[in-house]
Amino acid sequence: FPVTISPNNLAVAGTLYPIISIRLKSNRLDGITIPTGLSCLAKDSGNYVWKLIEGGVTTGGTWSSYDDSIVEYNLTGTSFTGGTTITTGFFSNTNQGSSTSTLDRDKLFTRQLKRNSFTNTPVEFTLCIASEVVGGGGNKVWGTLDWEEITR
Repeated sequence: FPVTISPNNLAVAGTLYPIISIRLKSNRLDGITIPTGLSCLAKDSGNYVWKLIEGGVTTGGTWSSYDDSIVEYNLTGTSFTGGTTITTGFFSNTNQGSSTSTLDRDKLFTRQLKRNSFTNTPVEFTLCIASEVVGGGGNKVWGTLDWEEITR
């Protein structure tokens, strides 16, 4: 699935930046897509926090289709607001510093991509990362989200 090819720049330490956002395509709002995992990797020294957030809004960047998937993604968002944190973790730039997470399989269907039933607006899932305050800013990171989808 989509992965950031060029590292994302975390310009201001302590600020969450959207690394990758996914949502249902506007013409596939009846699809079933379940986020299943994520991965983060730092290019620069420091400590980082990641959050997987449901229901926020990614500002800036471009939404793109992923092959014949019912999902579209944004790798170039510039800021992020709102939403509910589903899961969170930490990582650092060491040889053991990459972070991966598999989402709780018992609760997968409660965390599927969906749409607002009143406005038919797709709900975003976003992997956000912030660098430590002490480390300054300008740190660079990569990230990816995995998902499974059911189509007809």
